[in-house]
Amino acid sequence: MIDTPEIRKMYLDLLRKHLTRFGDDDLVAVHAANRPLVRRVLNMLAKRNIKLVREVPFDERKRTLGLDWPGAAESMIGMQRLTSLQHCAETVLAENIPGDLVECGVWRGGACILMRAVLAAYGDENRNVWVTDSFAGVPPPDKEKYPADENLRLDLQSYVLAVSESTVRNNFERYGLLDDRVRFLVGWFKDTLRDAPIDHISLLRLDGDLYESTSQALNALYPRLSNGGFCIIDDYHAINACRQAVTDYRKQHDAFGQIIEIDGTGVFWRKLLSNMPLSGLRAEMTQQSTQRPTPHRPIRFAQPRGETGRVRMTEAAIRVSHCRVCGANDWVPVVVSFGPMPRTAFADGLQDTVAWYAGNRDWWEPLKRPAGPRTEAELATSKGQAR
Repeated sequence: MIDTPEIRKMYLDLLRKHLTRFGDDDLVAVHAANRPLVRRVLNMLAKRNIKLVREVPFDERKRTLGLDWPGAAESMIGMQRLTSLQHCAETVLAENIPGDLVECGVWRGGACILMRAVLAAYGDENRNVWVTDSFAGVPPPDKEKYPADENLRLDLQSYVLAVSESTVRNNFERYGLLDDRVRFLVGWFKDTLRDAPIDHISLLRLDGDLYESTSQALNALYPRLSNGGFCIIDDYHAINACRQAVTDYRKQHDAFGQIIEIDGTGVFWRKLLSNMPLSGLRAEMTQQSTQRPTPHRPIRFAQPRGETGRVRMTEAAIRVSHCRVCGANDWVPVVVSFGPMPRTAFADGLQDTVAWYAGNRDWWEPLKRPAGPRTEAELATSKGQAR
């Protein structure tokens, strides 16, 4: 554990720069897949342990956004995505969100090394970092089962994407971060993730590229992501199949949480309880109607007057067993104003809210009655209760 915040920040900043080789020119291997004569020369040189490379000057923008593949670096995701990952891991610790940190698709292990470094720097002695990968590259597309992957032949780039388990372990060791809390899960996601011995996850980072890999990881691991935990998708904007897998999963499983942009390629969101009540807030129904609107009119949650503090805005959705306006059993969009900043930890606040509902059954039990036509008197009563 690093006790001094300034030194901890310097350590993590330096680590990110070295994991991406930020500021360094790059030496890129020369390939000649379509030039037989050059390929023969390269093969001859390779037999003598000679590799032909060319120097590529450092490009700050590309290295920041992860748009180049630095030959010597442990991470290709760029400085901005690494910095975002560090902030997510720090938030997990600050808010005491339960669970391990998991990455699916690790390349040379750079992102996992940073996650382990954050735990070490803050003195966390309970969480594991799970390093899950085939360590053999990307599987060939299964176009019959996953049509979105049909034209993604990333399996042909195994000379770059396939990094052995021993290499990744050595990279951890190089930074002094290989210990029994770095757990390796080796194999294709379809064979390893569903039965993985991981109970709770606080941070889930997916970098599987394909629709198949992304959907398999979400189906197996997202249900284990703790409320308030982070789900990070590395190639959301870079690979259409990956984005489609995320979109389909979120729709099918009511996985709410506002998607946050990172750098034009990666995104993340925080897992929210779809029916999580907002304790201490008052609800106001707006633009109420006796007819079912499409979509539902938003419910606005506002902080009671008289309280001051820093305000955060977000959009979410809640599930109501019975909509007071139209009688529908459906998802209702909400606009939420949170403020002031929370005084208690997430888990404590959630427990208090559950206790409140248990002690106020007379407020919510009438909402479970079957929907039916409303009289003007009933509508007026509903409006008064919502206020």
